[in-house]
Amino acid sequence: MTPLPVPSARPEGLPVRLVPLENPLSLLAEQARTALSTEPSLKGCTLKLTSHARRRHMGLSISDAGRVVTVRTPPGTSSEQVVAFVIHQRPWITANRARISENVAAIPRKELVTGEGFDFIGAPMRLKVTDIPGSVARARLGSGWWLTANSAELSQRGAAPLIDWYADAGATWLHEHAPELWQRIAPQAAMPTLAIERSTRRWGSYHHARHEVRLAWRAFQLPRPLLHYALVHELVHAARPGGRPHGPEFWTLLQRHLPTARRDHGLIRKAGPQVWEGAIRPAP
Repeated sequence: MTPLPVPSARPEGLPVRLVPLENPLSLLAEQARTALSTEPSLKGCTLKLTSHARRRHMGLSISDAGRVVTVRTPPGTSSEQVVAFVIHQRPWITANRARISENVAAIPRKELVTGEGFDFIGAPMRLKVTDIPGSVARARLGSGWWLTANSAELSQRGAAPLIDWYADAGATWLHEHAPELWQRIAPQAAMPTLAIERSTRRWGSYHHARHEVRLAWRAFQLPRPLLHYALVHELVHAARPGGRPHGPEFWTLLQRHLPTARRDHGLIRKAGPQVWEGAIRPAP
């Protein structure tokens, strides 16, 4: 975070008397909240204060989907300085809370009800909620693919059983396809171990210390060409000395094994916001 300067002048027309200074942080925070109770940029959110001994300037951050604004202060900051700083940063707070709210609203969400749509390597599926005990399973019913899931499991664990299924099915796919690709990319080198990552927002990663390639569970919702790109991308990292990051040599090697890599890179970036990450929407 880039440090922001501390305004020294008191804004005109500030309606609340400000208490100057050396109070415990909790009292300072309460004084600032009182003085900023009508501040429009903070409407509907909580103001928090933190103090850091080595900080020289005040800074701002926004969290919890725009519902929390945190002011980070150096020692000795007064409530007047906090209030002046927040008012000075009103345009930044307003714009970024709005942007975050838009992003949160745009996150794909699923209802855990029969008929909800999902994708696996580009193939559409529907969820079928049943009372039959057992893990999530994929089966062809009639002319289409369905994911069957136990209603009690979904009630207790939310989307977790479905994410578990994606991770398991993805691991099977990964172990089937990665060895052949590795033989094309680096036939003389030891093949990396393979794993599924459940928590990352990246499509995949290469961990040099473990010589391990990981793909995210959510990557298995992508169309086959983009999933293929994600895997080849990480295998190329694993084939380079020390797992070196992106650069001209990386892209040369990647395009040697995947001529459409530049195009696929752009497509996978565009696909990201539309791919489900596990958020659920309550059934009406």
